[in-house]
Amino acid sequence: MYVENLEPFGPNKEENIRRVENGEEVKFPADYREFLLTVGGGMFPNVRELPKENRPKILGISALSDGVEFFDRIRALFGCIREQNLKYDIENTLWQWDWDEEAIENPYKIIPIGISECGNLFVMELSKEYYGNISYVDRQELFDITKEEEAYFFPIADSFTELLEMINK
Repeated sequence: MYVENLEPFGPNKEENIRRVENGEEVKFPADYREFLLTVGGGMFPNVRELPKENRPKILGISALSDGVEFFDRIRALFGCIREQNLKYDIENTLWQWDWDEEAIENPYKIIPIGISECGNLFVMELSKEYYGNISYVDRQELFDITKEEEAYFFPIADSFTELLEMINK
């Protein structure tokens, strides 16, 4: 599975993938599972550090936050790599989330699959209704209690394959 400009972490172990799935009571879509088993996640170059003429095109997101337009780029795709790099690990990112104490853990079956240059997340929803859908989550808006939940989730792809096609364009 090819992802343009991605420096891969290397294949994830099947038992690590199963550990995440069992812990969150989810099953990854086949395309994402294949990515984890073959590529395993990885980093995109920090284009801000490169001369303009050498900057690769990397998936960018344009959005409004509090009426101000901002631009962000994908920085990394996560893997099940707790032993290698906690910063880009699905489980570690899930652990950092603070779900409502009265709710079960991860009640929406949302799995973080990547992070942007601005520290915002790319997530995959694994509930029945939106199974496999990918959204960009504006983490600044996430902490604004005056906003509705939908205000900080920006749907961007219907599947992981579609996300990879966007990245590769």
